[in-house]
Amino acid sequence: MVFAYSGALKVSRSREKLLEMGQTGAAVFPLPLLRFVAACELLGAVGVVVPWLTNAAPVLTPLAAAGFVLVMVGATTPTTPDHPAERGNGHARLSHCPRSP
Repeated sequence: MVFAYSGALKVSRSREKLLEMGQTGAAVFPLPLLRFVAACELLGAVGVVVPWLTNAAPVLTPLAAAGFVLVMVGATTPTTPDHPAERGNGHARLSHCPRSP
């Protein structure tokens, strides 16, 4: 339920408060985009739990989980285009994984 918590914070807090809390993406991304991602996180949290608990449309649970994969891939994209060394906020990016011999 980390996504629900993160989404609730991004929906309810100001940009300054998010930055104080360590949400570094708030410095770079426009606030409407942050709010959109927050809404997706909240809806995804509901989509993971509710269909599974109610056994109504259980196919939605893996679809919501797949949506979280997209959110996480988006989280690893460059957040500071002017500073290539800081791209991705220190997260490992799929494109930079070492290749197997």
